[in-house]
Amino acid sequence: MAEVEARNLSIRYGEFTALEKLDLTVPHGQFLVLLGPSGCGKSTLLNSIAGLQPITSGQIWIGGKNVTWAEPKDRGIAMVFQSYALYPKMTVRQNLSFGLKVAGVKAAEIAQRVQRAAETLQLHTMLDRRPAELSGGQRQRVAIGRVLVREAEVYLYDEPLSNLDAQLRVELRREIKRLHRHLGSTSIYVTHDQVEALTLADMIAVMNKGRIEQLGSPEEIYERPATRYVAAFIGSPAMNFIDGDIAIEAGKPVFKWGQASIPLDRYGFAAGATPGKATLGVRPEHIAHGEHAGGQDFLVETTIDLLEPMGSDTLVWCRTKEGQQIGLRVPTELRPREGDAMPLGISVSSASLFDTASGLRL
Repeated sequence: MAEVEARNLSIRYGEFTALEKLDLTVPHGQFLVLLGPSGCGKSTLLNSIAGLQPITSGQIWIGGKNVTWAEPKDRGIAMVFQSYALYPKMTVRQNLSFGLKVAGVKAAEIAQRVQRAAETLQLHTMLDRRPAELSGGQRQRVAIGRVLVREAEVYLYDEPLSNLDAQLRVELRREIKRLHRHLGSTSIYVTHDQVEALTLADMIAVMNKGRIEQLGSPEEIYERPATRYVAAFIGSPAMNFIDGDIAIEAGKPVFKWGQASIPLDRYGFAAGATPGKATLGVRPEHIAHGEHAGGQDFLVETTIDLLEPMGSDTLVWCRTKEGQQIGLRVPTELRPREGDAMPLGISVSSASLFDTASGLRL
């Protein structure tokens, strides 16, 4: 059982703290994605699990064993890096088998593992080619195959698709997901791409400044973000944020924005809703427009400021008379025009409410 744990993990470089007292448990067989912007600590955490990054304090456990000071080769892991790092003068077959030869695996066993990995990754017709004869996607498959033949307990991926074009990323994303399902192993994947995170993960850990802001399923992260930071990072385009106030009217909390006064108790916000500054977060796909705007909790009069055609739909950026920008998605066939008036309807039932000062979900 290859459960991975980071216990009270801290990593510091002089005065700079990369990770601070971080706790994380990845159950056996789970696919965890570490998601966040550059500098948030996700690669540092992955490298510490791999044994490539010295830690300041805390422990790393893999498969029930304390491997904090174990060498990378003794941790039962295999790692795919951002760069292909293939041996240019070796064929695909030789690249796949080289590590096993160094480890002293018997020739018959090497041949079996290489063939099995090549078939899984659709490389079986390319075994005698060299890296220069392969496309970028094929080279990355070889890099994945090189760790696949290790038959490790834990697979670590450090942004393996970031150097590929959009179509290849989609193809290899599917390959990695099929591979994980086939192996049933524990996988930890680092990326700054939210689409990769949402499509690959069983669990997502959204990181910020060396700590985990939220750990949960893709559905939970998207639908119930724990903080404004998570809400803003997940979603394309990002969640709309409307700054207002919580007040008490007739003994019940309401959200006030402009002329609108929205009761909160009917939507389950009452427990954490105390008077003060608050921010309502609404995703673009949850905003009603045109004739459908009526009947929502509050109606907003806006003017279309900018259009971004996306093929299947159009991103419409509107602006209120107070200067608030609001983004929404509309079907392409509506063909809105810049400068047109567009009434918007917002329902609190599909929104998130955050404390403005702390950023925490109410």
